Amino acid sequence: MKTPWRWLSITRPYWHVYSFPGPVRGVRRGIASGLDDYDTLMEPGADKLTALLEAIAVAEKMKSELAVELHLLACEARVEGASWNQIARQVGSSRQAAHQRFGGGLTPEHVRLLEEQLVKAQAFAQLQLEFGDDDEFEEALSFVEQQEQLD
Repeated sequence: MKTPWRWLSITRPYWHVYSFPGPVRGVRRGIASGLDDYDTLMEPGADKLTALLEAIAVAEKMKSELAVELHLLACEARVEGASWNQIARQVGSSRQAAHQRFGGGLTPEHVRLLEEQLVKAQAFAQLQLEFGDDDEFEEALSFVEQQEQLD
């Protein structure tokens, strides 16, 4: 079955570029970058079904990671003085629902995902140091090492 909105399909060349401006474009770029080999998807005879299923898995992983990021942002907003009403307005919920969703601290699943991200970030920063001379990556690695020492 072909999608009636072919320009929205991941199997269309430059799918991640042809999205609406704003967060959707970033999400699509994230999915495209998470695919093993997005470029070969555009070649004639490519296994589009496998790519679509892989994209679903990437999007699901992104959903979990975004949930952690959202939780961290809400916690930081509270530390900076945001009220539960202000946070609730941003997520489209009631004050009570926002408090219930974000007020209990990090779940074990959040902690696991954060630890995964930390390991990946350290490995990435280390590679950048070995194969590049970007000052920003040196600063990021230094920060990560300081955080580890505090724990």
